[in-house]
Amino acid sequence: MGVGKTVIGSAIAESLGRPVFDSDRRLEASGGDTGQVIAAKIGVDGLHQHEHGFLRDAINSTGPAVIAAAASCADDRDLLNTVVAAGHALVFLDAANIDLTQLARGASHRRPVPESEAIRLHSRRRATAEAAGALVFTPRRFSDPEQAASALLDELSLLDR
Repeated sequence: MGVGKTVIGSAIAESLGRPVFDSDRRLEASGGDTGQVIAAKIGVDGLHQHEHGFLRDAINSTGPAVIAAAASCADDRDLLNTVVAAGHALVFLDAANIDLTQLARGASHRRPVPESEAIRLHSRRRATAEAAGALVFTPRRFSDPEQAASALLDELSLLDR
């Protein structure tokens, strides 16, 4: 498991009876390629444009949903502000306690990232998400993804009060 976006997002969506929009799955469904392949074909900036477009589409979809957006979306403060302005809860799944380089190397859908870049990207993205008002949640505090999803739902319900 990576940071848990797909597994935790799916568990929350199931619990809430809502659809889940997952950027990795959407990328593969749209052209059959993983993010790693797309980055190799059109570059990282092109991949990020696809990922950001996916989030914009998901925000504008009808009805409530759980959106598991790519980490690159946290590079764009205006995009995150759009999520919040549309009335959505914004959650940043923190990769604390995860070897980010191992994470990037360990999945065929991710592009390889040198350790120094992974740390820099993570720090910058977390700061941008926090500045946009995101709830920062660390899934690795829990022994399994379902437990993490349940705890995240509890934290989100506290925000609604």
